[in-house]
Amino acid sequence: WDIWRNKVPTNFWAIYPASLSIGTISSLSLPADNASDSDQKTLSFDYTLPAPSSDYSDAEKQQDLCFAYSCKTWDEDVAGNDNTVNIRFYHALSAVYFDISGVKNTIAVNKIGFNNVPSSAHCEMTGTPGNPGVLSDDNITWTDQTSLTSFSQAYLITDFDENSKVKFDESKVFMMIPGTLNANAELWVEFEVDGSPVTKSVNISKHSPSGPSVVWKPGKYYLYKLVYNGSGDLSFTGTGALGPYEPEWL
Repeated sequence: WDIWRNKVPTNFWAIYPASLSIGTISSLSLPADNASDSDQKTLSFDYTLPAPSSDYSDAEKQQDLCFAYSCKTWDEDVAGNDNTVNIRFYHALSAVYFDISGVKNTIAVNKIGFNNVPSSAHCEMTGTPGNPGVLSDDNITWTDQTSLTSFSQAYLITDFDENSKVKFDESKVFMMIPGTLNANAELWVEFEVDGSPVTKSVNISKHSPSGPSVVWKPGKYYLYKLVYNGSGDLSFTGTGALGPYEPEWL
C-alpha cells in the first residue's frame, strides 16, 4: 500500500483466519472511520461454531478465532518511515483440553464431549488502536449465548503427551464460546472398560455443588483432569483459567 494520508492516523482491524470456513461470522460491524486514534472503537460480530459432526471430530473443526487492531500514522517528514503496520492478534475463544492421568492404565478414553454448551453468540471487541497494549479480558465480551448444543471428539492414546494431557499445540483442543456455563452443562466421557464402551457424564456448571458458576473467558485455556473410579463414578478437577494461551503460529 503506497498511498497514505500524511500525518493522519489510519486504523486497521483484522480477523484470523482469513478463511471463515471454521465457523460462521455474520452481522460484522466495523468501527466507523475516525481520524482520532485515541478514541475507543468497537468491532462486533455474531459467531457460530462449526456444526457438530457425526464422526466425533468437533474439536478438530473448532480452530482458533482471533482479531486485532492497530493504528499507523504516516509522516513524510520523518526519515525512514515505512508502510509497515504492526498488528497484534488477540484470542476470542476459550480453549478446553484434558488430562487423563487420573484414569487407570487399563482403561482407555475413546471420546470426550460436552452437552448444553452454546454454539453461537455475539462478540464485541473494544479497543483503542493507538494504544493496543491495554487490552484485557474486559475488552472482549460475549453475549446472547444461544443454541445449546452437544459437541464431541474421538481420541487415541497418541493424542496425549507423556503427562497424559491432550497435546495443546495440536488439533483436538476444543475452542469454545466464552461465557457463564448453563446450569445443565455437562462433560461426558466414553471409556473402554474390559473391551466394552462405558459412557459417564458430570455437570460442570459450578466449581462445586455450592460454589460459583463456571465462567469460560476469552483468550484463556482450561484443563480438566478426568478420574474414573468405577462403573458408577466419573469425577474431574478443573484448573480454571491458566492464563493467555499462545499457539505456535503466533
